[in-house]
Amino acid sequence: MKARYRNCCLRLTLLILPPLLAGCTLKLTTDLSKIIGIDNPSELMQSEEAQQIATKIGEGMGTKIMEGEILAEDMGKGVGEVLLKPQLVPLIQNPISVELIEANGRAALEQGDYSTAISAFKRTNNLARLEEIALILFDEGATDLAADLHHYLTDRGWPLRPPYLLAKHIEEEGLATINNPVFKEINPEQYNRNYARRHYSLLDTISLEESYMRTNTIIKSEMLSQLRGVPLIILGDAYFVVKQHTCFLDIVASLNHDNLIIGLEEELDKLKGNREVADKLNYLPLFTFIEKNGIPTFTHGPPPEPLTGKTPALIDFFSWDTMVADTAADLIHQGKQVIIIIGDTHVSPDHLPFLMEEKAGINPTVVIQNPLDISLEEILEGKELVCTEELTAWGINEEKALMIDNDFYLNTEIPAQDLKHYIDLFNLEPFLRKKRN
Repeated sequence: MKARYRNCCLRLTLLILPPLLAGCTLKLTTDLSKIIGIDNPSELMQSEEAQQIATKIGEGMGTKIMEGEILAEDMGKGVGEVLLKPQLVPLIQNPISVELIEANGRAALEQGDYSTAISAFKRTNNLARLEEIALILFDEGATDLAADLHHYLTDRGWPLRPPYLLAKHIEEEGLATINNPVFKEINPEQYNRNYARRHYSLLDTISLEESYMRTNTIIKSEMLSQLRGVPLIILGDAYFVVKQHTCFLDIVASLNHDNLIIGLEEELDKLKGNREVADKLNYLPLFTFIEKNGIPTFTHGPPPEPLTGKTPALIDFFSWDTMVADTAADLIHQGKQVIIIIGDTHVSPDHLPFLMEEKAGINPTVVIQNPLDISLEEILEGKELVCTEELTAWGINEEKALMIDNDFYLNTEIPAQDLKHYIDLFNLEPFLRKKRN
């Protein structure tokens, strides 16, 4: 019945469109063939993809010809505003269209047809892929095209990632070979300079759209079950968000076994000696559980500054992350399961997780509970609620987790009151005033 309905819709569409479109039918068919990957017009119109599109069009008859941009732009060119003006409706609302265009874009990219690939990924708003194409263009000497893409990305607020991370993704996915060695190297000075200013998070690795969220959302108990088989887990800590520390306890308790070992930042390790403050920040139940069950811990922190007589430099995050990666690798090779609790700045995918893979050959699982690119000012003003409420509307509440590759995002509330309490507790207001000025 469905096949008959699709065929009917397809025939109806093909009967209605030519008289309306007049001279643009060939252009329409040509663009369809690019999207679907079939050149023969007869085969094209009999393809499953074309029938799916026709079904979508048929479902919309009587109100408007179609939703989205997949054919709207070409139809609009042919008839102006009489039939259908090119629309700005996000294609991401139509999973069938997105899948077709993404597949066509990737095929074009692998063949070196960058113009077609760029057009495809602009239509699906896949900014991460466009950034990768920009690096490929830079590597091939097409600097003008690459610069144009960078402008396109920055105009849309996309946080540009380090080239070493992009180069790795590009080559791992078989999109291209990066020949310029500079694009693959980490410059520790640059690494440290941009460390705290980065605006890149786990959520930037995916397209924030409802179908992805619903497909990749699981309940917390499923996440805990999956974590049992993971050799290395990185827990991103925002310090002041007390609900996060309850989640830390849940994870440690579910993984409690003889080979478990936990890495704590030096300042967090020191906090074990101040039970009053630890209780106010909700770390105390975690510390108590660790002590009661005899779970071994190790401390990590920035390397000591050399005694040069100069003004202390910024924290050497590159060396810190490298030492953590080396320590974790040694422990895992001894048969340990390692949990690292560390400030959430470190868990940006181009920081500690990247160095774990590069220097230790281990792909860690990251558990992060709040967007990494939110400033303290935005939290105090309640602006983080925009992202939280959107994800909650898509079913990602505090009892669920979003899977992103082998990582997990928890939509934990970030109360402004928690941050205010933290600022008062450690007398940080003078520091914030200085930072604002």
